[in-house]
Amino acid sequence: MDLLGALGEWKAMVGGALAGGKEEKFSGAFDFDEEQVELLKFTGTISLVGFTLFMVLRFVFLRHLSADFSNRCVSILHNFVALAYSVYLVNWSDPFADVGRASTPLEAKALAISLGYFSYDFLVCLFIEDDITAHLHHVVSISGLVLGSIYKRGGYELIVCMVMAESTGPMMHLNYLFKELKHTGSHVTANKTAFSVIFFVARILFGPVLVYHTVRSPTSPILVKLSGVALEVVSVFWFYKLVKIFIYKMRGGKQAKKD
Repeated sequence: MDLLGALGEWKAMVGGALAGGKEEKFSGAFDFDEEQVELLKFTGTISLVGFTLFMVLRFVFLRHLSADFSNRCVSILHNFVALAYSVYLVNWSDPFADVGRASTPLEAKALAISLGYFSYDFLVCLFIEDDITAHLHHVVSISGLVLGSIYKRGGYELIVCMVMAESTGPMMHLNYLFKELKHTGSHVTANKTAFSVIFFVARILFGPVLVYHTVRSPTSPILVKLSGVALEVVSVFWFYKLVKIFIYKMRGGKQAKKD
């Protein structure tokens, strides 16, 4: 039995349970039609582009800097690309009205771009860093994007999620780049401030609203809902770490160590 046939049988056995007993709404999700095959190839191409850019930066243009520096440059590029298409695809008249509907072709293409990037980034980060929360974030992000692509549903809420997530990405990565370059000054402080404010507004204020609408949607696959909840948990944990750092600096560092 080939792989696609096996996945088809698996879908028949557990699809109904994963979809909350409404398997008919996700009929064909694991049949891998021509459109999904093309998107899979496109995803692989994006991953290859990411690896190529990383290798060129790492071994040609930025040889004197770390591998992490080159990888974060690629990440910043994805931040801007993902933010551009996500902002374009969101229904700004009512951002949460389309949660749970079937994904559009443009949304599917957008998910494929980010899935290709996150797949590349996850593999690179496994070798260059040991941050467990970062790896967990990659796994949850990839899972959500894969599920959205398989079910052909949930694409819209993933797009809204990317607006919230990618809006903080450039500042987060710039902070690490500034640190490696040993930059100090007002531009570094401004970048950290912008990151903290946008993170709080996007992920802590509006993030739970998106998760609420996704969880309440009767048509969103349950695994997409779980991915949304997991991403919000990771965001809250990161915000907790930000608050701890802020308190540490406000206390002058040494006093916080004694607590």
